[in-house]
Amino acid sequence: MKLAKIIYGHHADSFQNLKIAGDFSDWEPLSMERSKDGDLWEYTIDLTKLPSGTEKVHFKFIDDNGNWFTDEDYAKELDSSSNENNVRLFTEEELGGKDFEIDDEGPVSPAPSLEGDFSENYYEPAKMPESRERDESVGGSAVIVNHSDVEDEGTRDLQSPENAETALSNRDQNPGQYKDVLARIVAFFTNLFRSWFG
Repeated sequence: MKLAKIIYGHHADSFQNLKIAGDFSDWEPLSMERSKDGDLWEYTIDLTKLPSGTEKVHFKFIDDNGNWFTDEDYAKELDSSSNENNVRLFTEEELGGKDFEIDDEGPVSPAPSLEGDFSENYYEPAKMPESRERDESVGGSAVIVNHSDVEDEGTRDLQSPENAETALSNRDQNPGQYKDVLARIVAFFTNLFRSWFG
């Protein structure tokens, strides 16, 4: 038997007899049952009594005074008369779909091969098409550079180190320039990853 529950769990003690009505009952009020611990109101829908292919039901709760209301814990939809109703979507398991297990090992990928040219197997992001019109869209997100990442040309020291040894020794002599280079590198990769995964 295929069953699905609708649960109302707010202030269960404030009702003597909470009711529910929906398209599964032709909008006739039906009494809900109080859970064993008394904290929840429940109604069980027999999915075999619903029309074939039904994937959701619309419903409202009815309090002791006959007031119809919706619950914020369920999705809502408007019907053809602009009435707001709660919606209960059924899962594959409730609908009798096949049970499935989640594979914790991630996607299956082919074993890596050492044969072949490196450039054939890997994307090289540094290569850009040579001919692009200025107004033609590249198709990706724009890279954003903060004003703090850009320095005025007049205040920058344009002298570059002659080799790797002088670059390391100049780091200690001018830490501001070194920090500026590191900040630009960090900003570049931050914006690059935002454009890829943003």
